[in-house]
Amino acid sequence: MAVFLARRILGLIPLFLGISLTIFLLIHFIPGDPAQVMLGFRATPQAIAQLHHAWHLDDPLPLQYVHFVVRLLTGDLGQSVEYQQPVRDILWSRVPETLLLACTSTLLSVALGVPLAAAAAVWRDRWPDLGIRFFTVLGFTMPSFWLALLLMLLLGAKVRLFPIAGYGTTFGDHLYHLILPSIVIALSIFPLIVRTLRAGLIDVMRMDYVKTARAKGLRGAVVLYKHVLRNALIPTVTVVGVNMGFLLGGAVVIESVFGLPGVGFLLIDAINNRDYPMVQAGALVLAMVFVLVNLLTDITYTLIDPRIRNH
Repeated sequence: MAVFLARRILGLIPLFLGISLTIFLLIHFIPGDPAQVMLGFRATPQAIAQLHHAWHLDDPLPLQYVHFVVRLLTGDLGQSVEYQQPVRDILWSRVPETLLLACTSTLLSVALGVPLAAAAAVWRDRWPDLGIRFFTVLGFTMPSFWLALLLMLLLGAKVRLFPIAGYGTTFGDHLYHLILPSIVIALSIFPLIVRTLRAGLIDVMRMDYVKTARAKGLRGAVVLYKHVLRNALIPTVTVVGVNMGFLLGGAVVIESVFGLPGVGFLLIDAINNRDYPMVQAGALVLAMVFVLVNLLTDITYTLIDPRIRNH
């Protein structure tokens, strides 16, 4: 396991450099002078030149990238133009909200998708399977922002079961305010879980060892959860891991719709206000969290099937 983890972690180094280079170039290729935008239109040429020198904007582009990477390695993400505070402190205060939204959405999608996939596989091509497949297709066709507005109207404004904006003050309030956003994100993910796990379960159910377990007189539930489900989980773990990473990108939209003070909402606000250091750091944080989620997915593979460690 140690060798497996070492290989995976070393493989993250070139990935980190590629991500940082991409974000660095995207920000620098945006039209306009960042110093002029940050200081405003009334800034003097002397002030602009001083900011260029302080941020190494007058250096060649490769040297600017070196300074950028050095700052990242030392934990310096720059100074926010809008808030006039270190970007690192602002982001660190917003990351828990986004991670909590991603975790609750993932748990809800798994809790919804696994039983439905199992039911669809057991009653394959019968009415439960057909009904579940219909709802998964329906889930694929619904845009998340439209579903968010619909649930806000029905469950928030009409029935008044859940709040439609804000985040609360206590942990219980946080979870209560995250119910609707989590449902929206979970409903956009669970169709993938159902389709992937259903196909995997059907394939494993045809294996000889499953037929042998049934021939020994084991109950159907025991065969399903002890012999079938674990061997069909790897494709589903891939779907959950990849989509949990994409949740962080989807959180940009959902947090804006529900007014949640997470990284996504902060990133949208920074883009609108041309806060380039915040945009750069926020995009980098979301990308690195996506990479770490994929690393955790690889580790989960080895816990499900130890033979993967040797490949």
